[in-house]
Amino acid sequence: MYFDNKNINFKELIELSADQLEDGIVILDNQFRCLFHNRAALEIFGSRIHSMKVARHQSNDFIFYKEDGVTEFNSDDLPERIVLGGKKITNMQVFFTKDEDHSKKWLLLSGSPIIQDGECSGGIFIYKDKTEINAREFQEQISKEKLRIAIERRDELLRMLAHDLLNPIGSIRGIAEILKENEQIPKGDLELVDIILNAADGLIQLLNDTLEQAMYKSENNYLKERIHLHSFLTGQNKIFELLAKNKNIQFSIECSLDHYLEFGAYELSKILQNLITNAIKFTPENKNVFLRVKENSDFLIIEVIDEGVGMSDEVMLKILCSGTVDSKSGTDGEHGHGLGLHYVKNILKLNGGNFLISHNPKGGTIVTVSFRK
Repeated sequence: MYFDNKNINFKELIELSADQLEDGIVILDNQFRCLFHNRAALEIFGSRIHSMKVARHQSNDFIFYKEDGVTEFNSDDLPERIVLGGKKITNMQVFFTKDEDHSKKWLLLSGSPIIQDGECSGGIFIYKDKTEINAREFQEQISKEKLRIAIERRDELLRMLAHDLLNPIGSIRGIAEILKENEQIPKGDLELVDIILNAADGLIQLLNDTLEQAMYKSENNYLKERIHLHSFLTGQNKIFELLAKNKNIQFSIECSLDHYLEFGAYELSKILQNLITNAIKFTPENKNVFLRVKENSDFLIIEVIDEGVGMSDEVMLKILCSGTVDSKSGTDGEHGHGLGLHYVKNILKLNGGNFLISHNPKGGTIVTVSFRK
């Protein structure tokens, strides 16, 4: 609304004010002729501003403006046509190119019809330049992709280093075991051998945890296969029996012949190794550790049951919430680094499985892992 002030040229004032805006403003009549534009609109469109014909890009979902040789499509969903048809539009994304200097711009277009005597006599359009914003978003995507690739390469390097280091450290440990059984070794030297064994065990566990974390970060990037669980556990059983025998612990497996599982063999092996070595670690001599397999309509369920020292409710809650706990020595001083259950929990989560810890009524702990069929 104009105020009656003969000393002010309101038309000139509006034009000056419009030229101060960063957004382009264009007013068209109902024949698509430009009646008004500000400086920002002229910078965006150049001489094209006086012929606002538009065309839909045939292979994209945005509106495409081209300065020369543009074909006008009689499409009802073109933005200016929508507005001159009497409807408002808000933040429609459009793309504009100028042949004269090969410039390209991304714009957000909002428009409102001008209604006079019940009819649309034109429309006012506001073009917000978001080219720099789109460019920043694009650069952010590139940066994220570069970071993802760098992380993948780092994890691959960690896997290679861990694999390459496990063998020589295992050899060192094996030699230390041989030396420990030699009755001719002086007692003072045996203490050094025990230090070597403990250090080797700690390094082996740390390298295994590093491998597990790298495998977890790769998410589902592994080969799934149909595993006959009874055969798989039979193959693993010798390793677990040997671990248990070293502590005079009885280890047993209960699994029928008809259980199958779609999963990665390496991942399943690491899950079982984590759960069973933990059970043995915290179970004293002359006790039992069981692995039991059962199923329901949706899940195949593996329980690892020990008769060990058990866990407090606080520790259980911490494991269930974060998957990590402060490492504690086992009943024979075994070392660990507290990352194993984190791997188990997350690899199950990625595959729709479940992880649960509960108290064993006979003393000890029951760890239950469920695999979706």
